[in-house]
Amino acid sequence: MRQLLTSCLYLTASGAASAAQTAVTGNTIDTQGYEDVTIIANLGTITATGIPTLKAQQGDEDDGGDAADIEGASVVGTSDDSNKSLAIEIHRPKQRYITPVLNRATANIVVQNIIVILHNPTHVPVDQSQIVGSVALITPENAA
Repeated sequence: MRQLLTSCLYLTASGAASAAQTAVTGNTIDTQGYEDVTIIANLGTITATGIPTLKAQQGDEDDGGDAADIEGASVVGTSDDSNKSLAIEIHRPKQRYITPVLNRATANIVVQNIIVILHNPTHVPVDQSQIVGSVALITPENAA
């Protein structure tokens, strides 16, 4: 039986970013040992006419120095999407390193964070490097 906490690696690619119209480039993530990558940009307040666009880049350098956009790996939101999320899922990226980029255009957009979930690992259980406390229960007893 696989549970999310033991079969997926959760990483923070970017912390919060205050309202602005500049791009937020997340940390470059090493996908070695995983078949799938999910990028989630959690948005805050989007000023009217703001257009958030989440895209994924890939490359062979661990610092993202050669990162290039992945064709089709882009999703666009609207100013109606305040306090919602944008997500991209990639199955078997062609290159090892993935860099998420959230473009913020036209008006101010607050970013709560950008997280990356690596899943379908070649080995389990997965050691969580950024979760400092967790519990995974199997058939827990009912509370009295």
